[in-house]
This record gives sequence, structure tokens and C-alpha cells, in this order.
Amino acid sequence: MPLSDSTKKSLVVFALLSVAIAIIDALFVLINYYSAARNLEKHFLQQGERFRSAFELSLLSTGTSMQQIATYVANDNAVKALLSDGMRSVAEEGGGPGGEAAARHRQQLLALVSASWNEMQARFDLRHLHFHLAPDATSFLRVHSPQHYGDRLDSIRFTVVRALSEGVPAVGPELGRFSLGIRGVVPVVHRSADREAVEVIGAVDAGTSFSIMLEGLKERMDADFTVLLSSHLLRETVRPELWAQMLESRPVADGYVFEASSSAGIVRLWPTLKEITPWSQPGVTWFEVDGVHLAATHFPLRDFKGQRDLRREPVGIVLVWTYADEELGAFHEGVAINILYGVAAFAMIQLLIVVSWRLVHRRLELLVAARTKRLRKEVQQRQDTERQLQQAVAKLERLAALDALTGLANRRTFDDYYRTEWRRASRLYAPISVLLCDVDYFKGYNDTYGHQAGDDCLKRVAGTFRDLVHRSTDMVARYGGEEFIVVLPDTDERGAAMLAEQVRGRVEHLAIPNSASPHYGVVTVSVGVASVSPELAMDAAGLIKRADRALYQAKAAGRNGVAVAGSAEQE
Repeated sequence: MPLSDSTKKSLVVFALLSVAIAIIDALFVLINYYSAARNLEKHFLQQGERFRSAFELSLLSTGTSMQQIATYVANDNAVKALLSDGMRSVAEEGGGPGGEAAARHRQQLLALVSASWNEMQARFDLRHLHFHLAPDATSFLRVHSPQHYGDRLDSIRFTVVRALSEGVPAVGPELGRFSLGIRGVVPVVHRSADREAVEVIGAVDAGTSFSIMLEGLKERMDADFTVLLSSHLLRETVRPELWAQMLESRPVADGYVFEASSSAGIVRLWPTLKEITPWSQPGVTWFEVDGVHLAATHFPLRDFKGQRDLRREPVGIVLVWTYADEELGAFHEGVAINILYGVAAFAMIQLLIVVSWRLVHRRLELLVAARTKRLRKEVQQRQDTERQLQQAVAKLERLAALDALTGLANRRTFDDYYRTEWRRASRLYAPISVLLCDVDYFKGYNDTYGHQAGDDCLKRVAGTFRDLVHRSTDMVARYGGEEFIVVLPDTDERGAAMLAEQVRGRVEHLAIPNSASPHYGVVTVSVGVASVSPELAMDAAGLIKRADRALYQAKAAGRNGVAVAGSAEQE
């Protein structure tokens, strides 16, 4: 029996509709697939950022430790005296390595620090200790290689150049004649007999390798880290005989030399990584090796000078990889379920169309169209309302957390953050410090110059704190009228006192006139420092009280000073 025209048209429409539904269903599956792939990539990118932040924080922490060691050595009066004698001897004997007198002073300095050198190697994983002479960074003594000395390093050792020229410490990774190291450099200052003349006579350079730092990162982050150095920068910088040894003992590939790694497996992974990784820009890659799924990310390694000038070529690359079986397994499982849902949905729609085609096709089409339009409008309106509410709430939360005058955190924000950090320090047995700062003679300043000038003064003092407190874990807040408070997690008394002295000196250096100050004539601050470790029996409020008592002692001592609670309370 031949089919009627209406039946033929219905079959054609049904076939076209089936094809259209199949295409839409396939597009739905494909869109979900790409959305899941983007979310997976976003997850790995965020993970890579966490790895990078952890690496940079560990690099800063290690460099700070090296700076503390260098400071300890540089403050030794015997070291200062021998380095001063050595500088004079080298100058009198023609510069460079000097002559007999310079050699004698060099041997005396080596004998003085040898015992401490061995102890610091064992306790702090110190890899090199280097003494430089002003003004051109001439190597006077490499304790780690005493047979090499007399060479000028001002063209490659910018940490040393900064310490000698500016008289301030410098911290960061840097290539030397022997290797890349995490370095802390401190100037050695000589004062005249009357203590009026100050001269930078040299610098102490303490450094370590990346190996121990990478092992610690592996334990904390559950990932492997590898440092790769630019082969052409190594060839231009290190000693020729050492470069030849590196070529023989270390893997070299694609313009990079392996410097350090937390895993020996990098040699096995390298052939795969170099084929699929876009080295020219940071990113993330996931791949499979021997049936194991891995995710790798990389980012540039910048030395001390490169951290300050991003146009400078990085000295190498940091490569991080971790197991990704769980994430990729979940991704593939989601894709399979998505396809299954797509097939099931297609079959169900086809069945519904066959059953209800003649009965409800037209009515259903109109109803679906009307409801879809209304639903989209309602969803759009709700989304717009929710977005506006979220923006308003976010703005109110930001304003509620800040002090309106200085832009620093307010008292309530500080209290919440301080309680959190105190609990964390107690749980991890980590040190925590508090600085309590008060602007000296501020009432007199307001009476003399007016409240508007007083507000401007507080803003400039707040700006000083913002310039000096850089770590993301630290917080500066306005504590009262002219009081500021700083919480420093993972910071001991020495580090906190150093920061307090920097704040005091920087505020005094602002040179804001204050005729109400009887001794200084400018705006100054007094700072109380209090530090505690978890084993001490003290609550969170007790640490602030100690800082407050230290502040009172700083003011009683004449203001414009720093007082540390620990030493004061023992007395």
C-alpha cells in the first residue's frame, strides 16, 4: 500500500528532526567535553601557581637564612679587622690577589672561620662562604675553595655590588664562577675610632644549593621539582674547567643543564617532556609515561637582577610534575558518563516523538517555545539580580575590612586574622611576632599643624608599612588613633626586630617636620616587638600585651626607638 503524501511529509520531517536532535545531542556532549577539559586545565594551572608560589616563598626563606648566616659572620669584630687589613694589603700590593701581606691576612681569616664553616655546613647546609673587597667586588677568600681568589666579580655578582654600593643586604639566586646558588650577601662596615666615619670595606656572601630546598618542597607539596639552567649563561659565567666537568657529569638537553632535582626520574621523563612542552612560555602539560598519568608545569627562574628587571633573560627554568591519575581518571569517567547520557537522551527523545507525534506535536512545540522564552527571561533577570547583589556585598565586605583613612586593615579585620594565625602557629609549632607602633608626640603634632595634616601624616606612615611588609602572610592594621600593629607569622624575634628597625628608620627618613618633638624635630615612631614560640605558655592577647609593654619602654627610653619584649621582661 503506497504511503500518502502527508505520511511521506511526516516521515521526512521526522527524519530531519531526528538528524537535528542527533546533531544537537552531539554538540551537547562535545561542549561538555570541552568544558570539562577547560576545567581540568584550569585546575592544573591553579595547581601550577600554587607550586610556583611555594617555590618562590621557599626561595625567599632560604635566602633569608643565608642572609642571617652572613650577618652573623659580618658582625664578628675579628672578621672585620682581618678583612680591613686585607683590603689595605691588596690596595698596597697592586690589587687583584695582592701579595705576601694579603696572603697572610687571607690565611688568618681562613683559620678564623674554618671551625664555624664546618659547623654551618653541617647545620644549615651551607655550600659556600665568600669574602669580597670593596669597591669592585674583588674575591678575597672563598672558604669553600680557598685556592681561587683575586678575581673581580662586579660584572656577574649583582648581590655583592648592591651590598657594597648601597650598604644594604641582598638576597636571591645568582650565578657565580662555580655554580648557581641561593645567596645572602651582607656588607661589612668599619667604623672609625671616634665612631663618626663609616666605611663599607667588603661583603660576606653565604649561599647554598637548591637540592635541600627541593627535597623540602617535595615533602610539602607532594610534587617533584627540577631546576634547569641555561647552558649558554653557564658557559659565559662559570670557570672553564668547571663548565667542562658539567658537560661530562650532568645531562644537557635543548639548551639546558640539569642543576638539581628532587627525583632521579627526570632523566626518564625528559624525552617526553621536551617533545610536548612549550618552553617559550609558562604553562601546564599532562601526559602518560609507562601507564602513569603525570601533570607538569614550568616557569622561569630569575636571578637576583632578573627579579628586578623582567626584561633580563631568565637563568633557567623550574619544572614541576606530579601524579595526575586521579584527576585524569575523573575526567575520562565524566566524559564517558556524558556520552552515555547523550545516547540515552537521544533514544528517549526519539521514542517520545514517535509516540506523540500526531497527538501533541503542534501544541508541544508552542508550549515549549513559550515556556523556554519565559524561563530564559526569568533566569536572566535572576542572574542579573544575583550578580548585582554579589557585587554590592563584595564592595561592602571590602569597605568593612579596611580603615577609611589609611587604607590598611582595620581593628576588626586584624583581630580575626590574628586569631587565625595564632591558632595556626600553635598547631604547627611555628614562631609568631607582633610589632606595636605608635607615632611619637602625635597629639602635639595635631595641635600644631591641624587635624588634616595629622591625617596626611598617618597616611604617609601607613605607606611606609606597605612598602616594608611584603609577605602575603603578614598583616598591617591601624590599631588605634596613631597606633599601628603588624602580625608576622613564621617570624622569630630577630626577624621582627629587624623589620621594626627598618620601619623606625624609614619613618624618620620621611623627614615630616614636627616642632612638637623636643629631640628630633621630625615625625618619629616608637615600636614594641614581641615574639613567642608555641612552647611558651601564653594566649593570643598576652603577646599583644608584651608588645604594648615593650612600646611603653621604647617611649620611656626617649622615643624614636625599638624595644624587644623578651630582653626587657627578663630584666
